Amino acid sequence: MKSLLYGILFSILSVPASAIGSVELPLPQLPTGMTSPQERATFIAMHFWDAMDFNDESKACSQGFIEQNFVNFASVLPVIGDTLLIREAVDTLMRRASANRCAYDLLLKTAETYLNEADSPMRDEELYIPFLQAVLRDRAVDEASLTRYGYQLDMAMKNRPGSVATDFDIVTRDGETTTLGSLTVDAPLHVVFFYDVECEHCGEVIARLSRDPIFTEAISNKKIAVTAVYVQGDAGAYSSTPSIIPDGWNDTMNPDNSIENRELYYLPGMPTIYILDNDRHVIAKDISPDRLIETLRP
Repeated sequence: MKSLLYGILFSILSVPASAIGSVELPLPQLPTGMTSPQERATFIAMHFWDAMDFNDESKACSQGFIEQNFVNFASVLPVIGDTLLIREAVDTLMRRASANRCAYDLLLKTAETYLNEADSPMRDEELYIPFLQAVLRDRAVDEASLTRYGYQLDMAMKNRPGSVATDFDIVTRDGETTTLGSLTVDAPLHVVFFYDVECEHCGEVIARLSRDPIFTEAISNKKIAVTAVYVQGDAGAYSSTPSIIPDGWNDTMNPDNSIENRELYYLPGMPTIYILDNDRHVIAKDISPDRLIETLRP
């Protein structure tokens, strides 16, 4: 039965057999007749931590142990699909972990590292949200941490995938005043590229995308439209700085700096890339250039 459960976990999580070792919690035994991946994933997530004794300091305060089991647990969550069930699984974990401050803090730190940091291959803001909601509910950390987690949640809730992207004013390079929502987008996907005219890294990313055949062909084939938005709103800097925006992109600026001043969008760094559909629904938020290309790959 243990090998069968591991086989199910491998199927759901794509975890290699070499990953299973002494630091993994034993998997919960699935009820007979549970066949769908969603049902299996939900059951495993709800009961993943049943065998964990949060009073056992050797495990509760072990970063290696917590990280390994967190990765296995978090890898199940996307298979569930249902936001409420995912939140319930996270709530169950964090309520149990609250019995041991060491474990609770380690789980929060690990969730932030794996689900929120820009360079994490597991980054998934939607999975991070229930952890933020849990810590703000429990209030089991200091006030400074609560403020930081509260800000993270505020930013995470802005322009979530599936929501209609917040509209804002733009001015084109030739002086036309309009809004993001009023742009004619003759493509099923609209890539919005927030940048700063003085940002060297922005120029590097623009140059890289301009050389990428998948990206350039997507523009040529009208699979995507691209709008670059200079967010700082300095008309002098915008007009006096030679444009680094390639032909085929909409070259614009946000004239009143409302994007930053009113925090209309989560912009953790420059550049920040969003993907919208042609009805302005958010498809992807703060996506890396690599993931952008993967999204467009035939």
